[in-house]
Amino acid sequence: MSEPSLRYAAFISYSHTNEREAARLHRALEGIRIPKDIAPPKSMPTKSGRIAPVFRDREELSSSCDLSASIRAALEASSALIVISSPAAQKSRWVNEEIKVYKRMHGEGRVYAFLIDGEPAEAFPTALLQRLGPDGELSDAEGEPLAADIRPGKDGWKIGTLKIAAGLLGVGLDALRQRELARERRRLMAATGLSLSVAVGALALTAWALWASNTAEKERARAEREALTAERTSEFMVKLFEVSDPGTALGETVTARAILDRGVASIEKDLKEEPRVQSELMYAMGRAFTGLGLYPDAARILSIARQKGVDAGADAIDQYAMENALARALFEKGDLDEAMAAYDRLVRTAEADMARGGWRVDYAVALTGLGETTRYQGSLEDAQKYSERARELLAAHGMNETAEMAEALRVLGGAEMFRGDFASADESLLRSKDLFLQIKGPNYYKLYVVESDIASLRYQQHRIDEAIKSASEAVRLKSKLLGPDHPETVISVNNLARLEFENGDLTSAMELMAKVLAGFHDAQLDQDPDFAFPLNSAGEIDTELGEYSSAVKYFERALAFARGNSARLVGPIKFNIGRAQCALKRQPLGLESVLAGREALWAHYQETDWRYGVADEFESRCRAALGEKENARALASSGYARLLEQLGPDHFFTKRAKEWMESLAP
Repeated sequence: MSEPSLRYAAFISYSHTNEREAARLHRALEGIRIPKDIAPPKSMPTKSGRIAPVFRDREELSSSCDLSASIRAALEASSALIVISSPAAQKSRWVNEEIKVYKRMHGEGRVYAFLIDGEPAEAFPTALLQRLGPDGELSDAEGEPLAADIRPGKDGWKIGTLKIAAGLLGVGLDALRQRELARERRRLMAATGLSLSVAVGALALTAWALWASNTAEKERARAEREALTAERTSEFMVKLFEVSDPGTALGETVTARAILDRGVASIEKDLKEEPRVQSELMYAMGRAFTGLGLYPDAARILSIARQKGVDAGADAIDQYAMENALARALFEKGDLDEAMAAYDRLVRTAEADMARGGWRVDYAVALTGLGETTRYQGSLEDAQKYSERARELLAAHGMNETAEMAEALRVLGGAEMFRGDFASADESLLRSKDLFLQIKGPNYYKLYVVESDIASLRYQQHRIDEAIKSASEAVRLKSKLLGPDHPETVISVNNLARLEFENGDLTSAMELMAKVLAGFHDAQLDQDPDFAFPLNSAGEIDTELGEYSSAVKYFERALAFARGNSARLVGPIKFNIGRAQCALKRQPLGLESVLAGREALWAHYQETDWRYGVADEFESRCRAALGEKENARALASSGYARLLEQLGPDHFFTKRAKEWMESLAP
């Protein structure tokens, strides 16, 4: 069978009941970078070294009124078919039809099932399970679709997505998984920027804690063991920071990473006969690596510490603390499924012990960690439930004025904010900030996380001046603790620049955005999909300054990057391009782009979102340039009304829409 000209790496077929899962898979697939030593099938299109573009209707379709013809064309142009499988998909006439049409065009071999819910018998569409006969209709012959199973307890999202990617690329799962892990490891290591003093402080404090944490225990054997461990730890710390030849070290920078690597090697080599000391020192090292952002190393070292503790017969208190630290490292590393499983075990252990009358502050820490993990997995209700439970436990045990309470409130506030409960989020986040300031001081790193959340909350409350204040403080803290060129700092500057733009301060926004674009380049982030965000903002600023040709160039670059997490920008970028093109007197091209942008919004934003108001305004500008005055006035009025309702009268976009509407008055 000869293949037609292919435009898409894959076509995602799904019931619109499963819209969210389809969108998530779409972003995940287009975010996978193809390893350089893996050659994808010649028939499979790629873009910028990634599995892209992937077709998903409602996002990729044009404004054509003949949807069936458009979908047939997309199926014909797709290298593979991925079926989001669920009971809803099995009942969907259109999913079943898409499978049959694809098989008629391309055969049986490039069809994959992505099982999200239900048993296979109730989730796989009929056309997925049965082969086509010579007449092109379903036969009695059973097929065996290649499947990824992301249901609870199965592959999970990360492995399930990699299974599909491996099938598309024609490689084994393990080969792709190892390369993906190695790439992530390199990326995280490259992003490390904390100072040596932080590592030294963390290690010194941990060493002291190893000696002092349980001296109040009455059991003599435990006290003696702790004293011995403290003595061995002290000896180790002295040797760790010794320089063998001070003369050769003068003028050289000894990095925190170098010291930590030396320490881990020394622990594994020199303390083989003392597994308990090994375990506790590896625990200290693992936490230091976590503090430095070296999460893959942290997870590896903490795994070793846990096993050494088991071998040495460490008691339940020590083991629980190690498990907690390991779960945190897994979360920071991005292994959300593994972190979720680890935190779930910790919480179940905690609940069982508390049912017997036990209590430790680590229990609340585990609940907070589980809350934050579920938040990032998209379950805001669970995130709120677990962090509220942590808050209640801490309060019940007289720990209202603690760092653990501050952290529980931080996670709770984030969940409340994303659930739309702004009043509760306001209370939780401000209390978290106050506690961190009182307990940890004004330069504690968690403060920049809280300030970022407060900035986001204020933005959603349309209090942009206050949002700018919190975003500026987040930038200050990150610059101080991570350095001005650290990727995290650059991203925070980008957020601040965006706020300044939406507040109408074009001069400040332009100055900040120049730093952001340079920072993305210096941090080697200018090939990352998230580069679409600053490029789009730079284009918007240039548009407002009347630099339309420059703006179009920024928007076109942004569109080339818009995939994965930044795919939600596709719609806004397209209607931004349209406005600039119409200003350049390319009205038909501009109007087409605005309409395509409006269509693409549907994939990521509800119809009440303010962005539709901007789309109305920009379409109005193009219609006016084409001489369609009545249409232009109606669109300008609807756009202004939507922006006024959603953003308030003081937002720059609302003011701009009002000015445009008034300019069209007869």
